[in-house]
Amino acid sequence: MSHIGEVRRALGMTARDFEEIKQLHARYSHTVDFGDLDGVVACFAPDGCFEVAADPSATRVGERELRRSTGARDSKGHGRHTILSSMIDGDGFTAQSLSSVIMTRDFGPPVGRAQATHSTVLSSGLYTDDLVKVEGRWLYARRRFTADGSLQMLELLGSPLDIAHVDTRESGPSMSALDHEAIRQLLARYGYTLDFEDYDGFADCFTSDGSLHEAIRQEGRPGIQLDARGREELRQYAISVSEVGFRGHVRHNAISAVIEGDGQRGRVSSYAFVTMDYGPRVQPRQRSNAAVRTTGIFRDEVVKVDGRWLFATRTFRKDTLPDAQRLVGMPLDLRLFVDSRDGPTDARAPFVRQTSGIVQSGLSDHDFEEIRQLFARYSQTLDLGDVEGFASCFAEDGSLDSGSPEDDLTGVHRGREELRRYVSVATEYSAGRVRRSALNLLIDGDGSVARSISYAIVTHAYDDAANDYGQPSEVTHSVLATTGMFFDELVKVDGRWLFLRRVFRQDGLPEVLERLGRPVHDHATGGVLV
Repeated sequence: MSHIGEVRRALGMTARDFEEIKQLHARYSHTVDFGDLDGVVACFAPDGCFEVAADPSATRVGERELRRSTGARDSKGHGRHTILSSMIDGDGFTAQSLSSVIMTRDFGPPVGRAQATHSTVLSSGLYTDDLVKVEGRWLYARRRFTADGSLQMLELLGSPLDIAHVDTRESGPSMSALDHEAIRQLLARYGYTLDFEDYDGFADCFTSDGSLHEAIRQEGRPGIQLDARGREELRQYAISVSEVGFRGHVRHNAISAVIEGDGQRGRVSSYAFVTMDYGPRVQPRQRSNAAVRTTGIFRDEVVKVDGRWLFATRTFRKDTLPDAQRLVGMPLDLRLFVDSRDGPTDARAPFVRQTSGIVQSGLSDHDFEEIRQLFARYSQTLDLGDVEGFASCFAEDGSLDSGSPEDDLTGVHRGREELRRYVSVATEYSAGRVRRSALNLLIDGDGSVARSISYAIVTHAYDDAANDYGQPSEVTHSVLATTGMFFDELVKVDGRWLFLRRVFRQDGLPEVLERLGRPVHDHATGGVLV
């Protein structure tokens, strides 16, 4: 390595570099889906290219060809590219990224069903990106899409992941934005190494005595499916997963992660979002070749070892199992599920959330992280019926606009008392089996107010999915219920970011479709067009 290369690697990636690359990923999706061709081109370096692994004819190089990118022309505003997780590595001047993505499509408001829309997963895959910093901005030098189930994807099985763990350097007394990013990338690494049969890489996500506890069976049957401790047992678990027969076709992702902790240890609550593809489409009229397979909840204890965040304990429950259902109506406190060997493992007092009261020009790294945590906390408090936790996500006069007034779950809910009533009705309806997540977050603002637009995905879990023989299976079944968009105005109150106004609109409705052809980014003001 040259002296310059050594210096670059020593400097490494900052929390702002990671955030700007995630913002680039989100911006690409928004611009493609809504036909902002100037915005698409602006995501790439001047000689940047886009490739599809299975289709060389889809390669686009340079501004003129990138303007021929498909998206709005094909989907007419009904298609969505949604990034579920990303791993990023680089030296601060160049970077590599690996992102899990699903493509969905909505079918608009069905006749006779008012404003309810339905969406489906069309396909899933990976973006592999080479990035370069040009005049202080991260841009794609090369973006490549590989579809799940393709020959090119299957060739990746068994290959070690070449993206390094995030180096958080020295530890401080509180959890930094870089710590949060390292933990999110650990969640993504767990899924990638498991799905791609990187057995050593999977075991290396845990401490030397780390453990994994998983339950997937229905009530009345043996509850613990897996109890693995230590890297050799964890490695054997990863091998056993590959022997099930879904090799290269199942993707495990963790989304809507709420993270609390200090500079050495932390707790995480996240949603499991598991998809499965069925290989190439067998007939031209086949709508899709992928679907949501399973949803659930991860509860994790993580610790920092030599600058790397690792799992000390990971627990998982599918959404319909009793352990997950017992969370409904309880305050969100990130405790682990019961450990099968040792009983409850997490009796320590809750962490104190660290906040900064410093007002800065523009959004700081801490601001971006606090806003991401607010979005995740909104999802989990709403889905699990934490009435007070949900209301506390909003300013005192904050409002949630969930659509045209038709029943207790739609219309404008203003003030914390109305918001409490809203979450109570929503919990009664969903019975703790609906999961709402915000992804592809685009955020801008200053140190006191901010705006955001993001994609929403909503899933619903059901018991006893029927197998090919018409018999109930032991695997919880989940479906993608709908997709949509959040439009948010946020305000910082006493050092905490809160929703001042949150608007949700399902995809396929006029207020979303009217965004077609509009620029996603206001180049005059540098802001997101909400």
